[in-house]
Amino acid sequence: MTEDLIIFGAPGTSYWTGSVLVYNMTSRGISVYLDDDTGVVSFGSYLGYSVGAGHFLSPSSVEVVGGAPQYNQRGKVFIFSVNNEKLQVVS
Repeated sequence: MTEDLIIFGAPGTSYWTGSVLVYNMTSRGISVYLDDDTGVVSFGSYLGYSVGAGHFLSPSSVEVVGGAPQYNQRGKVFIFSVNNEKLQVVS
């Protein structure tokens, strides 16, 4: 259910690489995606400039999306699965 999630982006973190955070109101847990050393999100991408959630991979699962308008100077939307305290990039 997306009604239990508060999703917010922080495009200025890590020198404008950006990050996405999800607060689950039911479990009171926070899940975070912060690209420190993996290099999946390139420097200056502004990940988190736009965020949302929905059923993108399956009707029974909820995924989080984060927009990165400056990714490789073209932009990209990342789809994340919510796994406990971390968000995993799935697409």
